[in-house]
Amino acid sequence: MKDCNYGWNASDHITVSNANLYKLIRTMDADTSNANSLDFAGLSAMGTGSANLDCMSSEASGNSGVRLGWGCGCYTNADFTATGSGQFILQAIGDSSATTAMAPGMTGASSFIFIADWTSGSTFTIPDYSTTAN
Repeated sequence: MKDCNYGWNASDHITVSNANLYKLIRTMDADTSNANSLDFAGLSAMGTGSANLDCMSSEASGNSGVRLGWGCGCYTNADFTATGSGQFILQAIGDSSATTAMAPGMTGASSFIFIADWTSGSTFTIPDYSTTAN
């Protein structure tokens, strides 16, 4: 399965403006017909205020695992920016490996979870959360 935005909209995929409460969820998981595969990558962001989640492309393909925010070629636009207050959670589970641009140089992990909170009055930014799990 591929989820690509080429030629359509490269930015501002999910935008929230001045919300009292929001929750954004984006996931990609392995082929459910393969009961032996654990491959999963997902994010959730919740909070108050404004938010912009970009996820230009994602894909899941059999034995190649899953990609969140990266895939369908070489293009990556996987960022998140928010004001107000809230929480961002990124997690991945792979059969043998899980990586993210949020932790460059991280090796040997088969799963991870990152949780970040931000408080009112600040701007929270993740420049690249692209994630793979295989």
